[in-house]
Amino acid sequence: MAGNGTGCASNSTDTFTWELRNVDNDSGFYVVQQNNSASIAVISFTMNLRTSIGYVTVPDVQLNGRQSKILVTDYHVGSSTTLLYSSADILTYGLFDVPVLVLYLEEGQTGEFAFKEPLSFRQYGTQIDITSAAGTSNTSSTFTRFTWIQGNGPTVLKSSNGLLVYLLDLPTAWALFAPPTTSNPNVGANEHIFVIGPYLVRNANVIGGTVYVTGDNANATSLEVYVGNSFVGSINWNGQPLLTSRTAYGFSDRQN
Repeated sequence: MAGNGTGCASNSTDTFTWELRNVDNDSGFYVVQQNNSASIAVISFTMNLRTSIGYVTVPDVQLNGRQSKILVTDYHVGSSTTLLYSSADILTYGLFDVPVLVLYLEEGQTGEFAFKEPLSFRQYGTQIDITSAAGTSNTSSTFTRFTWIQGNGPTVLKSSNGLLVYLLDLPTAWALFAPPTTSNPNVGANEHIFVIGPYLVRNANVIGGTVYVTGDNANATSLEVYVGNSFVGSINWNGQPLLTSRTAYGFSDRQN
């Protein structure tokens, strides 16, 4: 723990923050909640985050009642990509044919992130107004910040270096599963697949050109599977083959 307290790393005394640091690589984790834990108010504030290029100011962070958030700095997505900071929560990430990072927010909340590498993005899925602007740290280091208001449903951003970023609203985040493809309980970032849509996914594995998924549905839904393998082109759900199509943003198959 690097620090904690009312208004810690925040411009608002309505917040209480714990700043945690990874002692190996100095990644930062800012856990923020309302200072009054009984409050159900909606509050907005600005965070001042310590990164490897200096302090950066992130506005429009919002807590909805008893919601808490974890803002990260210098978060490593594999060995080649580093998230400089994010005000949206990280659900998970995976290393497939490309790194895939999954962020989530409540619908209508503002999110912001930046990478240490200069990147641009193309947008797929639910269309949102995502803007890019130049940012500067307190050490005069520059970066590009990306800001959006979370929509209803998933948005996928494909970067200029191949990185995929899923931006999910809460209901979609609750329906994302990352079943392992290994029996080893110490699952690596390259040893699982992503499945979005069902009420529950029990397990999944890839055999030949098919990904086999077992689980439960609460109602009719779409099913998206990201495996990052160009040879996988079909989905089998609970023993039933599904008609599938390839998404436009990578080796992901989808059945509606």
